Amino acid sequence: PEIFNQTVLEGADLSWLNRYRADWHGRYCVWGCYPVQCFQQPGDKMTCVTNCQVALENNLWSAYITHIVCTVIFVLIPIILTKREVRAEVEKARESSAGNVQYSFMQFQAKCHEQAAYAYASWGGSYVEDFLELAIGFALLTCFGIALPSMAVFALIGHIVEYRLLAFRMTNVTCRPMPFGAEGIGSWQSVFETISVAAVAINVGIAVFVMHPMRDWEVGHQFGAFIFLEHAMLLLRNALNAAIPEEPEDVKRIQDFNAHFKRKVVKYAPLNVPRGEKQHLAGT
Repeated sequence: PEIFNQTVLEGADLSWLNRYRADWHGRYCVWGCYPVQCFQQPGDKMTCVTNCQVALENNLWSAYITHIVCTVIFVLIPIILTKREVRAEVEKARESSAGNVQYSFMQFQAKCHEQAAYAYASWGGSYVEDFLELAIGFALLTCFGIALPSMAVFALIGHIVEYRLLAFRMTNVTCRPMPFGAEGIGSWQSVFETISVAAVAINVGIAVFVMHPMRDWEVGHQFGAFIFLEHAMLLLRNALNAAIPEEPEDVKRIQDFNAHFKRKVVKYAPLNVPRGEKQHLAGT
């Protein structure tokens, strides 16, 4: 069979490479995820880091850096476009009126809405696109955090910067889009819950089948450890979910106070106001 990424090593005891090898004319041929850095362990045992693990760590680092850079770019582009359009309109008005032109803040907000509305596939972002970026970052961090634990610190800093940029975009680029009431985050709640469940299996799988020392165990022991650890982590996750109430304690106290107030408040008869003294606010 065809062997990819093969390296033939000679002149040394290569029995420790059995788990990386393929038979090739009596030689040890390393293919696929081959070792790139090895360490001598007690008892003349070699422990190696493969190229696949190094590539995964590098890809995780580059993913967050690229994500932050793209977020900054997509915030700066609508700002530049809006300022360019405003400057063009002011110059055009000055040429036609031959005088100073005052560009009001309402006109600026209208131009921002025209150039960067909060809608799908626009420069101002959208509900779906904003949550999709959060879901991707959450999936990378939770599913592969065991391969690069230091990524959590960098992800924290990166998301702090990203949230501030999104807040700036909401107030200065999309100019405060029309708010809509909602209970929770809707269907995205199930998306994040699915990711958290999948992250348990992925992290346990990486720890058992890829990382030292369990990767050197027999296959039967590996599957036993995988099933045990996966069920233990899922049980811990469900216990944490059960320990955290769906409704915060302060919200419950406020609701109890409001219910008590409505029961105890004295109900007065409606005040009879002459028709001529009533003020109608319809249409304002």
